[in-house]
Amino acid sequence: MKEIPHQGALGTLRVTHWRRRRLPAHQWTACEGRARLRFPAYSSALNRTHGLAFLVLVAMWLRAHGVEAPRVFQTDWGQEFGGDNPEHTQRLSEQFLAPLQAGLARYPKGHNGQVERSHRTDDEAFYWPYALRIQPPEDLLRHAGRWVVFYNMLRPHYGAGMEGRPPLTVLKHLGYTGPDTLTAFPPFAPGHHQY
Repeated sequence: MKEIPHQGALGTLRVTHWRRRRLPAHQWTACEGRARLRFPAYSSALNRTHGLAFLVLVAMWLRAHGVEAPRVFQTDWGQEFGGDNPEHTQRLSEQFLAPLQAGLARYPKGHNGQVERSHRTDDEAFYWPYALRIQPPEDLLRHAGRWVVFYNMLRPHYGAGMEGRPPLTVLKHLGYTGPDTLTAFPPFAPGHHQY
C-alpha cells in the first residue's frame, strides 16, 4: 500500500491539489515478481476490507485470464493484512483467498524492494506529471487505466531478467499464452462514494 499525497515525493503543490480534490489517499498495488506486471487500486481509507477486496479481485482477474496456478500475495506487514501477527495473516489467507487458489505470504521486512521501486516509478512517471490534471476523482481512474496499460504493455523495464522489455513481453517469454487483456487490469476504488 502506498500513500499517494506524500510531501517528499510530490511536493506541496501536488499534495495540496490532491487533498483539495478529495482524491483517494491510498494506492494498493499487486506486482507479479518475475515479469513486473502490476495491478493497482485506490481507496480513501486504509483498512482490511479494502485490502481484501482488492486481493480477491486481482485473484479473480488472474483466474479469468487463464492463470490457474496458485498465487501468493506478499504483504508489507501492514495492519490491514495482520501486521506483526502471522496467525492473523494465515487466518485471512485461509478464509478469503484459499478458495481462489491464492494466499498471503509474509517475507522478512526489507524484502519489498520491487514494490517500493514500483511506487517510486508511479511517483516519478505518473503522479508527478499527471496529478495536477486529475480534477474529479473519476479522472484518477481514467488516467490510472492508461498508465497501467502503458506500464504493463509498452514501458521498457531494466530490472533483473527484463532486458528492456515490457512486462507483457516477458510474461509471454515465460510461457503465458492467455489474452493480452490480462495486463489491462482496470483500476478501481472500493468504498469511494464518488466512483
